[in-house]
Amino acid sequence: MNFLFHHRVSAVKTYTYYAETSGLGRVELKMLAKAITSLGLKVEDGEYDFNDVVTILQTIGLNPMPTKIKSIYRGMHIPAEKQLTFGEISHLWARFLTERKHEETMIRLAFEYFDKDDSGYITSDEFVAAMSELGDPLTENEVATFLKHFDVDSDGKIQYSEFLKAIQSQEERVHSILGVESQDLEEMLSSQSKP
Repeated sequence: MNFLFHHRVSAVKTYTYYAETSGLGRVELKMLAKAITSLGLKVEDGEYDFNDVVTILQTIGLNPMPTKIKSIYRGMHIPAEKQLTFGEISHLWARFLTERKHEETMIRLAFEYFDKDDSGYITSDEFVAAMSELGDPLTENEVATFLKHFDVDSDGKIQYSEFLKAIQSQEERVHSILGVESQDLEEMLSSQSKP
């Protein structure tokens, strides 16, 4: 009985510490602990390799590409071969959520730029006007290709949800073809352009 009490107090202290340091709430931390134990892994004093981390993140409902996780590892200065602790995974998850929110904010801003009349959707005329403003006027074929790719329900308007899904699927296609994250690609290109 005494052991269980001390174990629960220890768990509460652990969750409180990681909630304060990672930015995740207690609910998320409990989800993380449950995901880890559901995979037959230990939470306390557990260490998880890269494949465990991928599986754990998938278990909590995320589906990040391994290249994305490696990119976050690098951003956190974690070697890819390092075994992570519960605390490090909580920080990794928080970082992933922060980056995803930032990406979604950038996509939202891009959508708002194209949606000139704030109607909540982009028309082909708005798209053509915005591209011209950016110095990249399009042919009718290019506009038709854009609409075909982005306008999923074929109503002649691009809703935000369609825009978001198309942008994210395009990023995933590029990453899977190249096998690198966009940040890595930028680094590769900038290093090649240096004399």
